[in-house]
Amino acid sequence: MDGSTEGGEIQWLKYLPDVWNKVLPHSVCPYTDGAHEHECPGMDDALKTNPIKFNITAMHTTYDVEMSRRMLMESGRVLGWSSPTHYVSYYMPCNDLWAARPECQEGKRVPCPTYRNYGTQYCARLETSGYNLDGEFFMHDQYIIEGGHAMNAVGFNDHFVTQSGQVGGFVLMNSWHDAIYPIPRGPRGSHSLPFYLSEISDWDERIICPNARNPRNWLSCIDMQVGPHSRVNGNLPAQMPKGTPRPHNPLVPTANNAEAYDMNLCLANSDVEWIVRLMRQPMEFVCKDASYCSQDPDMRWFFKSATPDVSDTQRYTMVGYNTTSQQTSTVVLPPMPAEFVAEIFTPIDSELTTLANSNDECGFYFFPYDIMKLARGAAFLTDFEITWDNQSYVSNAAQYPSLNYDLVKSSTGNQARTTFDGPTPFAR
Repeated sequence: MDGSTEGGEIQWLKYLPDVWNKVLPHSVCPYTDGAHEHECPGMDDALKTNPIKFNITAMHTTYDVEMSRRMLMESGRVLGWSSPTHYVSYYMPCNDLWAARPECQEGKRVPCPTYRNYGTQYCARLETSGYNLDGEFFMHDQYIIEGGHAMNAVGFNDHFVTQSGQVGGFVLMNSWHDAIYPIPRGPRGSHSLPFYLSEISDWDERIICPNARNPRNWLSCIDMQVGPHSRVNGNLPAQMPKGTPRPHNPLVPTANNAEAYDMNLCLANSDVEWIVRLMRQPMEFVCKDASYCSQDPDMRWFFKSATPDVSDTQRYTMVGYNTTSQQTSTVVLPPMPAEFVAEIFTPIDSELTTLANSNDECGFYFFPYDIMKLARGAAFLTDFEITWDNQSYVSNAAQYPSLNYDLVKSSTGNQARTTFDGPTPFAR
């Protein structure tokens, strides 16, 4: 397609010298994610006075793990990364909580695979992209190639363990936005480079990239007592008059069963806001899928628990509180991966704002060695040896008065880096 990168490959840059003086600063065509991402109205004018010019003197490519690690170390620079993108599939037995779901009805259900005992004849087949909300590429059951993608390889960690248990892999800088997209494109999340290099703690990382949409990071306020060092109605215990009794936490009756929950903390808005800022985890949610939960505006939703289930899935339990009837109701989701739960519930807007990922420091993904090996040469790293023309540097602008360096200046910035002195970021 003219004017797009559809079907493009990193190595084409070596064989297209006509574009070596047509690389423009980012500010000419900012990367967008929407209907206008292929539009660049300022491109033609910018090319006329573009100072950026370079020459590629050599290109090196590696296709296996060891040689790729060596090239990263020896080059000391960011390398181009090319790999297939793939789907993964989950087969959920059409019994229990899945039995009444549309995915298990005739016409949509499929015979369960024979390589595992599912305890029933039919299964719901769930399919999503082969990356999770932690920015990790992963494998599960079938490996279905659906396309390809280019990123930047910036490092590796032989000891990092992913959510699916894969050990070791490459750290990649991606261009994708952290957002919830419909399955099978799937929800996207990312982490910082220090996190994947095991240089900071999980709590430190939540300061930078809390990934609030990721159900693995949700925090429950249900059946929680206000602790001796926590705030009560906005006040620390030390600030309350001596002898003040701790608040009684009445159990709120459940509308659809006999169970009752202590919702005191969930409904104490100022306390919840303080805990969310401290722990960097969301505590209140809204329902996005009416086939699973009530979207009544009077209903407030809270996360209760996630119980491990079959085939690397979990059963998420959510509790709704009706502000009018002051009763609760429980929703237990069928066992499913966290990425599917993120399509059903999402944190409330105020908590998403508080827990936004850093645009400067997040955006990194992790690609396990095992998946690179499985790609059998279709995943590879590319290193270009480049010489930049003298006119490309802003420091030489006075020598080239006919060229416009404003766009280069506006595209140049300092890389932000949050530093920590230990695993507890608020200890100072």
